[in-house]
Amino acid sequence: MLALSNREWVSFSPHYEDLEDFMNFRLTYAGRIPTNAGAREKQEMRRYFHKQLKNLWKGHPLLKQWSGAESASPHNSILDQIRGQFKFFGYEFVPLVSKNMMLIVSLDILLLRAGPPGFIIKAGDIDNKIKTVIDSLQLPQQLSETGGLVPDSDETPFFSLMQNDELVGNLSVTTDMLLEPTDPKVIFQDRHDARLVIDVTIKNQYGAPFAPAIFI
Repeated sequence: MLALSNREWVSFSPHYEDLEDFMNFRLTYAGRIPTNAGAREKQEMRRYFHKQLKNLWKGHPLLKQWSGAESASPHNSILDQIRGQFKFFGYEFVPLVSKNMMLIVSLDILLLRAGPPGFIIKAGDIDNKIKTVIDSLQLPQQLSETGGLVPDSDETPFFSLMQNDELVGNLSVTTDMLLEPTDPKVIFQDRHDARLVIDVTIKNQYGAPFAPAIFI
């Protein structure tokens, strides 16, 4: 499920000047986050986020412009230029933030997890779970990181949050108890069961106005 802030929609400006926050939205996740997740599990999480980001590209005013959805000539749109740069491993990736955009990502993560308060910290696996989350928000960096999975029919292009984790400028994590299983049919809760609410803010990296012409 994808939640969008009404405030951000209203404050959208096509001129980009004086924008401290370029874009703000929330991603969610419900399912297993293993302590030591493998490549296939991370790619499945990428698929989970892909669906939400695909909807974001369809619904956000600026991204609709980038995709050419509101243009009589949508070919060679910014979306097409991005997907043309990230064709590898059998995928056509579309990271919302890449190195040449002069943008930076801030993540405020609420992690609800199975177990009593403090359990994850005592078990020493919170860092690994958050690393799994960050990995699933970036592109796979090598073929083995796709877990042997190929794109489904609705995964071309494949939408992702960012090119790599070097683009994360700020990270905040809050953990708490998960009080119900993510799968209502499950009686006994898996200790790796979790829900995420990820508040994403994308900002200008150097305080300069963002220019889509950077892709041309």
